[in-house]
Amino acid sequence: MLSAIIFIILILITYFFIFHNYDINDLITSLKATNPWFVIMAVVCVFLYLFFESLFLKRIIYHLGYKIGFYNTFGYVLTEKYFSAITPSSMGGQPVQMLEMHRDKIGIHIGSVIVLLNTMMYKVALVVIATIGFILYKNELFSLNLLFNWLVLIGYLTTIFVIILFGLLIYSPKVVNGLERFLKKIISKLKFLKKQEQISQKISKSLKDYQRCAKITKEKPIIFLESFILLFFQRFFILAVSYFIYRAFGLSGFHIWELIAFQACITLGSDLIPTPGGVMANEGLVLVANQFIYGETLALSAMLLLRTINFYLLVLISAILYFAFHHLKRRPAVKRVENSSN
Repeated sequence: MLSAIIFIILILITYFFIFHNYDINDLITSLKATNPWFVIMAVVCVFLYLFFESLFLKRIIYHLGYKIGFYNTFGYVLTEKYFSAITPSSMGGQPVQMLEMHRDKIGIHIGSVIVLLNTMMYKVALVVIATIGFILYKNELFSLNLLFNWLVLIGYLTTIFVIILFGLLIYSPKVVNGLERFLKKIISKLKFLKKQEQISQKISKSLKDYQRCAKITKEKPIIFLESFILLFFQRFFILAVSYFIYRAFGLSGFHIWELIAFQACITLGSDLIPTPGGVMANEGLVLVANQFIYGETLALSAMLLLRTINFYLLVLISAILYFAFHHLKRRPAVKRVENSSN
């Protein structure tokens, strides 16, 4: 509840500073002039974004030994989106998502592999899209201002570092064993903890189960191919919202890939700022980019419409459907399958 309140306060502060220098009547006039069909296409992209991540979860969970319905994986995605939006640095989504999986009898060790693989492959897809953008549109992307350039560059390098780190956590036994020793050392120093030996044994068992699941993903290359393709399309559609917003204002000078490249850069830059959902940072970066893309007259209107559809609408949809999913007393059971040795 506190995270949601902070999230709302940040939104109000952000838009107060943005709007106090603009004429609201001009803003409303420009929004009314947009083409509704392109706006609808932008909304469709948001649902395709949710669809492809849900499909990714369904496939990866199947490879790890469970037959699961699309309804369940769609619920896991909504859970992650809602809690990531309202927590600093989007840190709250994955743990709650794992708890929802655990509620469906999917072990925490399996959930942790899924979350790490999801995060890693999502970042791989983002880096690939951004790299293509850098190659094709380097001059345009880095012509805005120095702060924008540094945020994008640091975000790009940080994302590559995180990909490497997550890869080690999934596939390096030495790293996982080192983590086990580190956790046990911390527990041994917490003298107030009772049953320290039992806790240590539980950690060892959980990490062995985790390594067994990670080994399955390593032994099945198809998992990587499927994951990358599905999460590439997931990224593509949420970034493509910017193109349909651009067309909604009757503009056509920029190519779809150029606008997607701008949005990839904005995502990389805003991920560095530890505010819930990147609020404030994302709006600021979008506004800077839009002044180049749309000009001063339409920059704010385009930013408002873009963020409304690709973030605030997404959060609202996720919040409503998550609570329905979470509080539904009966939902389809998750079943074990024979394709996995875990």
